[in-house]
Amino acid sequence: MKYITVLFLILIASYSNFCYPKKGAQFIRHEHDLDTSYTYFNSNGEIIDSKIGSYSYQQIIPYGSDSLDLYNIVHYYTETDSLKSNGYSYNFNHPFEFGVKYTGEFVSYFPNGNLESLQRFDEYSEPIDSSYYYYPNGKLKMIVVHQEIGKKMFSGTTDTHPFYLLYLDSVGNYLVKRGNGFLRISGPGDSYIEGELKNNKKEGKWSGWNMGTFYEELYHDDLLFQGKRFKKKRRYCAILSRKYGKYSNIS
Repeated sequence: MKYITVLFLILIASYSNFCYPKKGAQFIRHEHDLDTSYTYFNSNGEIIDSKIGSYSYQQIIPYGSDSLDLYNIVHYYTETDSLKSNGYSYNFNHPFEFGVKYTGEFVSYFPNGNLESLQRFDEYSEPIDSSYYYYPNGKLKMIVVHQEIGKKMFSGTTDTHPFYLLYLDSVGNYLVKRGNGFLRISGPGDSYIEGELKNNKKEGKWSGWNMGTFYEELYHDDLLFQGKRFKKKRRYCAILSRKYGKYSNIS
């Protein structure tokens, strides 16, 4: 256990000191400041028209040579102008039309200034190496190791699968160790998914909330075989068809 702790501290130190920018770091801008664009968001992450009344704002800054089509994406909390996140994205024809696809190092912070996440992505925005996540109180939340499992069918790019090495509650109690235990993953807004992992595979009932609906799914050895989705005053059920690999909806 001491060996794991020491190794983890070494990894964090190396990532923090060499791979990731500090909060007060100055980022090199493109020679034409007019090329910088701004986007403003409310507290729900929805785009609004101006900085006034916004919760956060994002700068998209052309970085380096035009031929690289590389952009520095810097996100700030409006009230304090403190750093919310920093990362980079290549211009794959239209990189921001369907959300930012990061490449290289990405770092994010909570409003109180504490580190929220440390992640790395390849040139195709596929997560690589290890990702680290934290609670607002500064305690470690989760370590995910991204294992290469082959190539994607259509693009031929590297495909990875997350291995949930550690997941802890906000006071440091282990909930998942080496892919075994109860995992809860939070998404944008109030969305989440949670359930049991056995040997890093989903097992039994998993539940979650997204797109304004609650859902339940049943898994065995990471294979989904039944699911239900609930909406206001109406229930939608979906039964997975193994033959066709998709849902059949029943109202």
